[in-house]
Amino acid sequence: MIAGVADLTLSVARHGYHGLFIELKNGKAGTQSEAQKRWQDKVEAQGYRYAICRTFDDFHDTIEQYLNDNGNKTEEADQL
Repeated sequence: MIAGVADLTLSVARHGYHGLFIELKNGKAGTQSEAQKRWQDKVEAQGYRYAICRTFDDFHDTIEQYLNDNGNKTEEADQL
């Protein structure tokens, strides 16, 4: 395992992104490590979407929006 790598990866291109990386956190208390922040910066710079999900509903909504929304990479898509 590599330090900082997101918990889940969805290797499906959508909305101008190459794929989706998801970091799962335990509610409001969970914070990203410095290694996770560096990983996020690297994958976003390469055209991947990165999301932090703190609840099951966050996770569900992120996946559903990523897979089902039509359109290109937009400011709205960046807020998934």
